[in-house]
Amino acid sequence: MMANDHDTVLATMIFDLVAPAGVIAPVGVELRYDSRNPYEISMKLNAEPAALAQPVMAQFSRNRLDANGAQ
Repeated sequence: MMANDHDTVLATMIFDLVAPAGVIAPVGVELRYDSRNPYEISMKLNAEPAALAQPVMAQFSRNRLDANGAQ
């Protein structure tokens, strides 16, 4: 692979956000992996309706995603 070559993997899905009162709301989720930063996953949460809220962005290091990773 040349220095400028990289791969990006993108997955979109719907998660159910469960509130303490048991209310369930669908949330659009976009997960992204970029080989230029192989130890990180980015997540974007999109509330509906989109006009009422800005997307929430978060980055997670690989050891935070591993259930057996160091805490």
